[in-house]
Amino acid sequence: MNTSVICQKDSIIIEPSGKIERDLKDILKRSGIINIVIVNLYCMNTRFEKIKELTKDGANLKIFHGGNAEIFNNMLEAFDLAERNDIEYMERLKIPEIVISYWKFYFKNFPATISKNEEI
Repeated sequence: MNTSVICQKDSIIIEPSGKIERDLKDILKRSGIINIVIVNLYCMNTRFEKIKELTKDGANLKIFHGGNAEIFNNMLEAFDLAERNDIEYMERLKIPEIVISYWKFYFKNFPATISKNEEI
């Protein structure tokens, strides 16, 4: 399987070459999302070292997709990443889920909630 590593505005996408990489680039461009890592689990074999390098720090949100939750959990265990809050799994990439995950990661309390008794 041919894989691509695409860098765009400090974001990194690791995907099989083809349509989905173009869709992801479009998602990032339209949503204004920067500093995110999106990795297709099916690319683990061919991009293992790059993925290992990307998971070293917790500065950027890392979204893994494809495969299944068992493959994802095995990857977390193999890389000793089980307790990290910067790594997430999505079965399928959907624009709203990516955007919500991004804002939750960077702003911790998204969406903000205001109780009815608080003054604005």
